[in-house]
Amino acid sequence: MFFLPISTFVDNLFLVLLVFLSFFSERRLYPLKYIGLNSLLFFFMYVFMVGLITLNFETKEYIKLLPLVIIPYALTYLRKEIIINGILFLMAAVVIKQIISIYGIIEYYYFTEGKKVALRSYAGINEILGFERPYLGFFSALNVIIAYYFFKEKRVWVFILICFLSTLVVTLISARLGIIIILISLFCILISKINRVLKYIVLSISLITLILFTQTNNPLKNRFQQIKYDTRLIVWDGAI
Repeated sequence: MFFLPISTFVDNLFLVLLVFLSFFSERRLYPLKYIGLNSLLFFFMYVFMVGLITLNFETKEYIKLLPLVIIPYALTYLRKEIIINGILFLMAAVVIKQIISIYGIIEYYYFTEGKKVALRSYAGINEILGFERPYLGFFSALNVIIAYYFFKEKRVWVFILICFLSTLVVTLISARLGIIIILISLFCILISKINRVLKYIVLSISLITLILFTQTNNPLKNRFQQIKYDTRLIVWDGAI
């Protein structure tokens, strides 16, 4: 989990090792029905049956789906303490990746020769960040939720610092999904922690922020406007 936001190879290597090591664990298995419900076993069976009926066996698709079936079985061997430590390592890895990405952005704007292009429209942004922009945005948003889980009672300053860093990265790279998740998460956290008067204040501030966002010209707004030209609309229609 530590390598998940950093590498596209090492994390898969360790995932394979995790699956194999889980079979040597002495922890007793959970009932089979619970494991089955927490995996995509039934979905895998459905895809296989469709292939059987249509006589069109997509072998590559089955191989892609197998990890989603096997991983929940492996995780059932892990103790809660190990899972919590894994999430902490994931949070640390995301912070490291965010720092590396900020360094890449600074290097691009201040130490790279040639005409600079806004990151929101630059095809080489992944090379600058050293990571895929959508995943960096998603992991940054996820870090806000993880940080709240661990630091909501003590060390609130760590939670605030991680929120600031995540929001900064998401804003710099203009990650649409990331900013939506962060805003909704923070809104839910505030609503659950404050009294009625403050709720109205937070709601008013959120409304004013939304109005300013829609009325001003900013990179994130431009990114949202580009959705109507996104080729992924075809993929989304197919998914529906």
